[in-house]
Amino acid sequence: MIRLSNITDQLQKVLQALYRHRVTIFVVVFVGIYVFLVTQISSYTQREPDASTGEQAIKRLKIDEASIEKLEDLEDQNVEVKALFEEARKNPFSE
Repeated sequence: MIRLSNITDQLQKVLQALYRHRVTIFVVVFVGIYVFLVTQISSYTQREPDASTGEQAIKRLKIDEASIEKLEDLEDQNVEVKALFEEARKNPFSE
């Protein structure tokens, strides 16, 4: 028959052993978590797509010469060019 006093005695022995080895247990748990995180990070870096394929999808924007000349003229005249960019800020994806 199992008695409550036997269970508490056994539990106290286990707790004393855990308390005695608390530093070792902490180090093992800490190193385990660290190893897990390092393996997760390394697996994420291996899953990254190749950078050269991403460059092909990027479209380069071309600014026409008239706009460049207009901006340079305004810059020479020391005029603020904020008004030219208002529409672009409202809808940056329009062509």
